[in-house]
Amino acid sequence: MQTGKSGFFRKSFNNEYSFMKRDIIVIPNSKKSEVKENGILIVKVKSKPENNKANSEVVKVLSKHFGKKIKIIKGFKSKRKSIEIY
Repeated sequence: MQTGKSGFFRKSFNNEYSFMKRDIIVIPNSKKSEVKENGILIVKVKSKPENNKANSEVVKVLSKHFGKKIKIIKGFKSKRKSIEIY
Protein backbone atom coordinates (compact mmCIF):
# COMPACT_ATOMS: atom_id res chain seq x y z
CA MET A 1 0.00 0.00 0.00
CA GLN A 2 1.34 3.43 -0.95
CA THR A 3 1.28 6.51 1.19
CA GLY A 4 2.04 10.04 0.12
CA LYS A 5 2.37 13.63 1.19
CA SER A 6 -1.12 14.46 -0.03
CA GLY A 7 -2.98 11.81 1.98
CA PHE A 8 -3.21 8.08 2.14
CA PHE A 9 -4.77 5.24 0.23
CA ARG A 10 -7.38 2.91 1.61
CA LYS A 11 -8.56 -0.44 0.34
CA SER A 12 -12.16 -0.31 -0.88
CA PHE A 13 -14.76 -3.06 -0.84
CA ASN A 14 -13.78 -4.25 -4.34
CA ASN A 15 -10.08 -4.68 -3.41
CA GLU A 16 -8.96 -1.59 -5.31
CA TYR A 17 -7.12 1.26 -3.66
CA SER A 18 -8.94 4.57 -3.60
CA PHE A 19 -7.63 7.88 -2.37
CA MET A 20 -9.04 9.49 0.71
CA LYS A 21 -10.93 12.77 0.83
CA ARG A 22 -8.88 15.96 0.44
CA ASP A 23 -9.85 19.57 1.24
CA ILE A 24 -8.86 22.25 -1.26
CA ILE A 25 -9.16 25.99 -1.81
CA VAL A 26 -10.11 27.21 -5.27
CA ILE A 27 -9.11 30.60 -6.65
CA PRO A 28 -11.16 31.42 -9.78
CA ASN A 29 -10.36 34.15 -12.37
CA SER A 30 -6.61 33.50 -12.17
CA LYS A 31 -4.19 34.34 -14.97
CA LYS A 32 -3.25 30.67 -15.36
CA SER A 33 -4.48 27.31 -14.12
CA GLU A 34 -2.15 25.66 -11.60
CA VAL A 35 -1.98 23.60 -8.42
CA LYS A 36 0.07 24.64 -5.37
CA GLU A 37 0.67 22.46 -2.32
CA ASN A 38 1.54 24.38 0.82
CA GLY A 39 0.16 22.10 3.50
CA ILE A 40 -3.21 22.76 1.91
CA LEU A 41 -3.97 22.24 -1.76
CA ILE A 42 -4.63 25.52 -3.61
CA VAL A 43 -6.07 25.26 -7.11
CA LYS A 44 -6.02 28.32 -9.36
CA VAL A 45 -8.29 28.23 -12.41
CA LYS A 46 -8.89 30.68 -15.26
CA SER A 47 -12.66 30.13 -15.37
CA LYS A 48 -15.20 32.34 -13.69
CA PRO A 49 -17.35 30.80 -10.95
CA GLU A 50 -20.45 30.83 -13.16
CA ASN A 51 -22.53 27.94 -14.51
CA ASN A 52 -20.21 25.32 -12.96
CA LYS A 53 -17.32 26.38 -15.24
CA ALA A 54 -14.79 26.74 -12.41
CA ASN A 55 -15.74 23.37 -10.88
CA SER A 56 -15.33 21.65 -14.24
CA GLU A 57 -11.90 23.21 -14.67
CA VAL A 58 -10.92 22.23 -11.10
CA VAL A 59 -11.69 18.58 -11.89
CA LYS A 60 -9.75 18.81 -15.17
CA VAL A 61 -6.68 20.50 -13.61
CA LEU A 62 -6.55 18.14 -10.61
CA SER A 63 -7.04 15.06 -12.79
CA LYS A 64 -4.02 16.15 -14.82
CA HIS A 65 -2.01 16.96 -11.65
CA PHE A 66 -2.66 13.63 -9.88
CA GLY A 67 -3.12 11.44 -12.96
CA LYS A 68 -6.30 10.02 -11.43
CA LYS A 69 -10.06 10.61 -11.46
CA ILE A 70 -11.34 13.47 -9.30
CA LYS A 71 -14.80 13.99 -7.84
CA ILE A 72 -16.00 17.06 -5.94
CA ILE A 73 -17.99 15.80 -2.98
CA LYS A 74 -18.61 19.00 -1.00
CA GLY A 75 -18.54 22.78 -1.54
CA PHE A 76 -19.99 23.11 -5.03
CA LYS A 77 -20.73 26.82 -4.49
CA SER A 78 -17.79 27.61 -2.22
CA LYS A 79 -14.08 28.32 -2.64
CA ARG A 80 -13.42 25.63 -0.02
CA LYS A 81 -14.18 22.21 -1.43
CA SER A 82 -13.71 18.56 -0.55
CA ILE A 83 -12.62 16.22 -3.30
CA GLU A 84 -12.05 12.51 -3.60
CA ILE A 85 -9.24 11.13 -5.73
CA TYR A 86 -9.60 7.57 -6.98
